[in-house]
Amino acid sequence: MEGEDSVALTCEPKTQKTTYLWRINNQSLSEDDRLKLSEDNTTLTLFTVVRTDTGPYECETRNLVSDSRSDPFTLNITYGPDVPIISPSNTHFQTRTNLSLSCHTASNPPAQYSWSVNGELRASSQELFILNISTNNSGSYTCLVYNSVTGLNRTTVKNITVLEDTPRAFNCAHILFLQM
Repeated sequence: MEGEDSVALTCEPKTQKTTYLWRINNQSLSEDDRLKLSEDNTTLTLFTVVRTDTGPYECETRNLVSDSRSDPFTLNITYGPDVPIISPSNTHFQTRTNLSLSCHTASNPPAQYSWSVNGELRASSQELFILNISTNNSGSYTCLVYNSVTGLNRTTVKNITVLEDTPRAFNCAHILFLQM
């Protein structure tokens, strides 16, 4: 899990007079605070993995007889969910229109979504759609996201105001007088 687990990858077979090189995303790997190689370079340890550490990883061996590279190995790092984002960003809507809200988050595995309006569960989906809204639909709209593997959940609240249609101003410039 992101921010908690460490991973050790080992390149085999261990043989004498062999050089071991590690690659991530087809690039040579360099050590840092989170990446450490064993003395003989056969084991790569990633401390406190993050979501961008997925790879793929490959081990390359070189000796007097041959050069070879392992099959790519990809890590499945669980993370999230991040704080969800509700779109669109507007908070004011007109009566007699349709309200369509969408909720998005980054999560592995993908998050489960639910919506509540003024504390009452309305939908178990990423989208919330309400036809022909009225001022009664004003209130607090909450998107809850949950990751069943990490056990974490996050919420975002959007306060929606539904406005009455305003009467249109009478514009005298558009009146045409016909004389009979």
